[in-house]
Amino acid sequence: HRLIRRQRQMCIRDRETTASLPQLQAAVDALRSDIQSLRDELASLEAAPAGTGPRNSASTLKVAYVDLTGLMDEMFQSVQNTVSFKNQELQDLRQKHESGEIDDETYQKESMSVEVELLAARLNWDLGLIDKMAASPEFSELKHSLQELREKLQPLQDRLGELKSAADQGDLNTFISLYQQLSTPLQQLDQLVSQVIQAMLADIAQEVAQAQGYALVLRKENALYLDESKLADLTPQVKARVPELFSP
Repeated sequence: HRLIRRQRQMCIRDRETTASLPQLQAAVDALRSDIQSLRDELASLEAAPAGTGPRNSASTLKVAYVDLTGLMDEMFQSVQNTVSFKNQELQDLRQKHESGEIDDETYQKESMSVEVELLAARLNWDLGLIDKMAASPEFSELKHSLQELREKLQPLQDRLGELKSAADQGDLNTFISLYQQLSTPLQQLDQLVSQVIQAMLADIAQEVAQAQGYALVLRKENALYLDESKLADLTPQVKARVPELFSP
């Protein structure tokens, strides 16, 4: 396993598959602009002197918060559980190897197999979310970009199959090369999918807040100080609308 890890660090090449990911970035940036508008509103409220209008009055200003990080963690809990389980398998294999329970060849082959399963879990999760988003009216503005991205991710699936074959055959050199080609773009894909969903959750939070007359909504994880007992928590209402994101 130490050999695999050392070789990964040395193999910084074959990045051509990353070219498929920026196709969706422009659409993500457009969604994130909505978040920026909320931040701008917060900045203007903080900068305005007291008494400049009724919205700055402590008696009338309605402020709430939403735990977007908590919602994201909950939504991605399933794949995170799988990743944690596979990482524990790798740790168990390493301990068995170090204690002499398994030989070098067995350790290498079984470790590569688990590494393949780790990448497969992440890739299949992302592809599943992309398919659901492309089919959902909530992502209608991104539908074309999502469909194009889905098609351009086919090489990742093909190389995952090649990676599995290399692991089954115990071909370490081929495995390391293919692993490097997969791991970097897959990490970028993880980040991109998360950004899209987080931006949509922020949009939902904004809609909920506007419908109920809130002047300001804070992200719980970004607040320097937040007294939950004095502010409304919109997280349950945003969570209740999450199924809308993936309803065809």
